Amino acid sequence: MKVIIGAGPAGLYLAIKLRKKGIKDIVIYDPRQGIYTRPGHLNESAFRRAEKRINKSFWSKDIGHIKDFERQLYEEVKRLNIKIESKQFVDLVDDKKSPGVIVEDIEGISEIVEADYVFDCTGSSRVVLNAVNNMSTTPPFTLKSIGDVPETHHFLAYVYMDKNDLMLINSISQDREKFLQSQSPKKYAKLMVGFHELGWKEMYFPRCYGVPFGKGKVCLYMQAPEKLESGQYDDWVQIVLDSREAGLQYKHLPPSKKYEKKPRFLPFISHNKMLTNVSYYREGLPKVIAIGDAQIDPDYYLAHGIYNGMDRIDALLESMDIFDGHIWTYCEEDYNYSLNELLREHQQDVIEEGEQQKKQAIDALMLAKGKLQDAIPLYEGSMRNTLELMLARVKVRILFVEIHELFDDIHYHPSGNLKTDCKHPESLHTNLTKIDQGICAVIKALPPEYALEHSIAKTMFLQLGGSWKALGNAFYKQKQWELAIEAYRHSLAVYQSGEMTSLSQSSEVPLWSNLSIVYYNNKDFMGAIEAGKNAVNRVLSLANTPEAVPPNLHEKIVFNLNKAICAQAKVLHVLDRHVEAEQFLKDAQQLLEDHYSVFSTKNYKLAKQEQEQLLVLFRPQEKNGQKPTGLQFFDSRVTSQSETSVNKKEGFLFY
Repeated sequence: MKVIIGAGPAGLYLAIKLRKKGIKDIVIYDPRQGIYTRPGHLNESAFRRAEKRINKSFWSKDIGHIKDFERQLYEEVKRLNIKIESKQFVDLVDDKKSPGVIVEDIEGISEIVEADYVFDCTGSSRVVLNAVNNMSTTPPFTLKSIGDVPETHHFLAYVYMDKNDLMLINSISQDREKFLQSQSPKKYAKLMVGFHELGWKEMYFPRCYGVPFGKGKVCLYMQAPEKLESGQYDDWVQIVLDSREAGLQYKHLPPSKKYEKKPRFLPFISHNKMLTNVSYYREGLPKVIAIGDAQIDPDYYLAHGIYNGMDRIDALLESMDIFDGHIWTYCEEDYNYSLNELLREHQQDVIEEGEQQKKQAIDALMLAKGKLQDAIPLYEGSMRNTLELMLARVKVRILFVEIHELFDDIHYHPSGNLKTDCKHPESLHTNLTKIDQGICAVIKALPPEYALEHSIAKTMFLQLGGSWKALGNAFYKQKQWELAIEAYRHSLAVYQSGEMTSLSQSSEVPLWSNLSIVYYNNKDFMGAIEAGKNAVNRVLSLANTPEAVPPNLHEKIVFNLNKAICAQAKVLHVLDRHVEAEQFLKDAQQLLEDHYSVFSTKNYKLAKQEQEQLLVLFRPQEKNGQKPTGLQFFDSRVTSQSETSVNKKEGFLFY
């Protein structure tokens, strides 16, 4: 059985095409089958393409609703005697002998249906694909974002409206930026307060345009806030109209006489995501293939979904060998190739639309700053306070834009690595400091509802850990010890901020190790000792965990810590603080004793030589072999270790 889940445009069109290819065993399941009330316009081209592909004329108008398209396809499905039932998908049947699906009717009675193919035509819900993922340790169906579209929430209003008012709205939509600039500061400020009270967060007027359907009926499309409540629908539509011209009105259409539920106001979301893989098969399951909007989220503004979706279904059937009423083979590779070609333009259009929206949002922030500054003196009391708060947030968001652009300028894309190959890393230090401070200001000042800005700011902040470390390495190579120390300290601050708790200690180890070396080179031996001890403590805490430090790094840390302790002991000896110097030597000896197992033979000898030099310095009379030297106490447990792990360098300087 060929099971189609979803009786929208994609599911109905696929069923018709399969039947016309000779497939008899087809069934469509959808609780709403035959009930098509969804508003939303379709251009004549979509109707004409469907007519040509199924070889049937069914539309004589220039424009129609999605529901009109669905009803015509539904009638063709019924005419072709394709089985369609009001049942919902529940789950897949994992059975090597009889794979299939479980469906359930309105009364909760379930049924198992054997199937060799299951087509997910449920749009962005992707109910079948989710069921497959839930049965797999590694989900075979994953989504990726297409570009970065700031506004994903939209609203459709199917209403009565004067045709002249609609013409005005559509003329403004042709150049919204110019229209926004033309608004007086006072009007702009008042409207923005109203928009924000309903949950809108941007500083431009929401996009709005309409499509006429005759007899005064109009489909209005507009951007909308994320959490617009049903009780706010009328308020939202009205304020969007008011932003175009005061006095614009609309009227509700009367309730449907035929359908109990026929939406006139419809909020919807466009996530702009697409599948990385559209089909999956393993033994025990039917072949599962995503169709239509399940493959890629539609974009109502670009109007790709149904039109392009028919091409993708036709390409699927071309990748199958169908004869004698059976699908004998399905070439996934051929279909993926065709699909990528068909989606290429769609993806590019979405990316370009996202870039335009981002530019519009940034330009609007700059415009808003000036208009609000001019408007604030015109108001008193609570309205003035509201505008001052709005202006403060605008300034913070402008700061966010500036640090985001600066971050992108000094990092490679898409790796995110800092551009440390520049001739003057000091400029990178200045820019990273600006970004660091700016991120903190943004996170502190912007309220939580600005989730996108918070998310991006947090991501940049976490990346700064690696950026500061890379800058520290660049300063190290130039022997700018103080700047290297400062950069490493900034990196540590990121890892110790609490935002990266799962990886912070393993990320800190090489930083403390590098700091120990740089402090040593800067003759700050106590700083080197402190950093080295911090590194050792973290190495020990990570032992026997998945983040355990490699033995060669462990060896390097102890080797350099030993050098720092011995160097500080020499300083104390020169200052005639002999008791303290002797204690430091004992600490160094104990350090090597505690960590002898991580050393190669050669590096252990080198480390012991540091201590031997101290013994000679502290007790000149023991020179020339009068008493056993520190090397003679070399632990015999190490001598059997392989020489293959010996570091060829003289100690560990920096690696």
